[in-house]
Amino acid sequence: DDPGVPWGGMGESEDQFAARIWAHMQRRKNAGAEAAAKAYNAERAKAAARRQAAESEAYQRSRKILEEELAKDRAWRDAVKQGDVGVRRARYEARWHAFVASAAAGGSGSPVAYAAVPWLSDQPGGDIEAIVFYGTSGKDEQRKRLRLELMRWHPDKFQARFVKHLAAGDRERILERVDAQTKALNALAAKQKV
Repeated sequence: DDPGVPWGGMGESEDQFAARIWAHMQRRKNAGAEAAAKAYNAERAKAAARRQAAESEAYQRSRKILEEELAKDRAWRDAVKQGDVGVRRARYEARWHAFVASAAAGGSGSPVAYAAVPWLSDQPGGDIEAIVFYGTSGKDEQRKRLRLELMRWHPDKFQARFVKHLAAGDRERILERVDAQTKALNALAAKQKV
């Protein structure tokens, strides 16, 4: 990189010396520019890598926050649903006991309509598992609860206890739903292997 001997020392003209010095300066300038460009590009690559790592970390944090929030939402919904099931279970039990007490007292004077029967589920074929097993812990309690419900809704036992109190126009429909509810309870028993 050394331009060599000063002008005139090698038998070169002033123009040759200037051209040689200029070429040497251009090589140094280009080498410096290349080094600066390499350094700049290396710094840009490092900055891009840092930016990509930060974006990835931010994405992971956002994803984790979203998953946590979704889990909280699911837990909240389950708690609300569980609370709703608890209310439905309590309402069912209260209606059942009122229904039995009314039948034991000889009825209230008016026959029992379809809507007055304390069904396990508001809809025929509705999900009764949550209501039946609400508040139980363990297989033994579930077995006892299911046995209780099967005794309550056994078609022959239900007819023997309540058929004379049922409204004549709703009797067939009520007994069909009792059969359907018993089948659902039996399916639940098979599913639970109780």
